[in-house]
Amino acid sequence: MSANIGEKEQSEAGNGLRVVDKLVLHGGCIDFRTLCERVVTEQTRYLVLDLDRTVYFAQNVGELLGWELCGWIGYGPEKYEILSARERKGRFLWGWTKYPFATANYLSLGVRWWAFPGLYYLLMGKVGYRLHRMRRWVYRRLGHEAIESVQRIPRTALMHHLTRVPYETAHMLAERVLERIEADQVITADDVRWLKERYPNLKVVISSASPRPAVAAVAERLGIDDYLFSQVEEQGGYPSSPSLLKRAFLLFQMPRRISPPHPSEHNAGRNKIRNLRRRYPDFDRVETVGITDTGYGEDHTWAEYFTRVADINSADPFPPLVKAGSPVEEIHSACVLTRSERDGLAVGQPIAPERSRIPETRVYTRNELEQLFGERVSALSRMIEQAMRLEGELSQAARQIHERLGEVSREMEQAVQRFNAAEQEARRQALASVRRLMRRHDALEAQYRRLVQPVSQVFYEVGRQREEARRQVARHAAS
Repeated sequence: MSANIGEKEQSEAGNGLRVVDKLVLHGGCIDFRTLCERVVTEQTRYLVLDLDRTVYFAQNVGELLGWELCGWIGYGPEKYEILSARERKGRFLWGWTKYPFATANYLSLGVRWWAFPGLYYLLMGKVGYRLHRMRRWVYRRLGHEAIESVQRIPRTALMHHLTRVPYETAHMLAERVLERIEADQVITADDVRWLKERYPNLKVVISSASPRPAVAAVAERLGIDDYLFSQVEEQGGYPSSPSLLKRAFLLFQMPRRISPPHPSEHNAGRNKIRNLRRRYPDFDRVETVGITDTGYGEDHTWAEYFTRVADINSADPFPPLVKAGSPVEEIHSACVLTRSERDGLAVGQPIAPERSRIPETRVYTRNELEQLFGERVSALSRMIEQAMRLEGELSQAARQIHERLGEVSREMEQAVQRFNAAEQEARRQALASVRRLMRRHDALEAQYRRLVQPVSQVFYEVGRQREEARRQVARHAAS
């Protein structure tokens, strides 16, 4: 549940835009250490890494963990161990020949668990983000942080299904996933050791929206100093279900226990920044570097808080237009080699040409970017001023909705406590009370999105034009 439902628009509206001081498009494909030599300095105190599609190229560890869990439950531990011992790639675990009935059970479970969240994410997220007209509709319906709202659905489903096994089992399954995708690893334990030896004052942190078993397994494998993740209450070695479950998740599995709203938090979007500041009070006062893949633009907000940011292997790199008050000095963009690509180069195998579209490194200074985008920056800054005026007119109504959401949250805390304490025969009635509050919460958030729709549409257009500016730079550099 949002702590401050209007924070996104207020944060954006408080500043106009400027071009970044320096934009570096790294030519060809480089290894992770080379990138770090170019973005990390002796003064850097925090290096923050995203997880999915960053540490592992084109791989979502949380998603793969969900399918691994499906195999563990669908086949049973004994059959899973036999089947998973085979060499395999991808997310599916096939056993038609040896275990036809268990395979049918596994597929049935996969459909029940992932049909709704998978199709929702495909249509509203992947397709919705790439098609301009549909993307505009998605943003009108879900607000300015539409992609985070879409990604929350499959993430909530995963966190709900992980309640079926103890944490140690989920951690073991995450380890199996990491062993299978090792060839796609971009950042290794040797790289992290090298970083700590070269920069002894540096703290390396992973901040991910994935749940704890996935993030902890990666952090332990790499020797990371600290990690942040989407969390829920844990009791007796088991995680609890997130409090804001959709109806589709409840049709097939009664929650064992529901996490109260207070300890439940998705470490995504601006929550990543809030949690970093909470964990490290000096975060805004020291030199920081953030490295992420920025898939679908969900981590573009990093350029508002870090000293330097780098997008790697990204289809949606950081735009060169940033908030006027942002501390960011440099934006870097690079194709970074995987473990298998590095091994291939060692024996003379070439890198696939589509991996890097920039043949040579190109550095854009502030003066060059101002010549390219000076007029666009002025126009977008005026649009932000317009949104700021609109927001001021809507602030009182928005505050009233936020207060009502706070009331629902307090009622939800009490309803969740009653459900967790209920005996078996009373649990369905207690769950019905929780679900009524879920619907009230969803209705209030929908009311808020309708209220601020004019503001959200302005920021949607600002974001779209910032992304177009980045594509324009890429075309300029490639030519």
